[in-house]
Amino acid sequence: MAIIQTAEWLVTSSVAQEAAFRIDLPGPDRGRWTLSYLPGVALTEAQAISGLVLAEMILLDTDFRTTGLDREIAELRAAEFGLTLTTVMALLAARATGGNPTAAALPAVTDLDGAH
Repeated sequence: MAIIQTAEWLVTSSVAQEAAFRIDLPGPDRGRWTLSYLPGVALTEAQAISGLVLAEMILLDTDFRTTGLDREIAELRAAEFGLTLTTVMALLAARATGGNPTAAALPAVTDLDGAH
């Protein structure tokens, strides 16, 4: 994995051409993030980093065909934002082929930990 934190408001990956962006101002009750492949979904910083790790796992062609540990870890990471591994794979595939997944394709989840 090659996640690189470039600023306190941006996390990027040199493997996956995806990024996590802080979408609010710093503060004790703040800290909302979003992923480039999940636009409009507010995440914690930990969820956003987990999303980048998952994107790397998928784009590094990890073998998910079996029920092994890699697949279980990937499914757990996807579940952190209420998605299935297959949905995350489809979102990343759409972006890689020039597609533009819309919010209509995502579950009705905009704030995953209840903070506003």
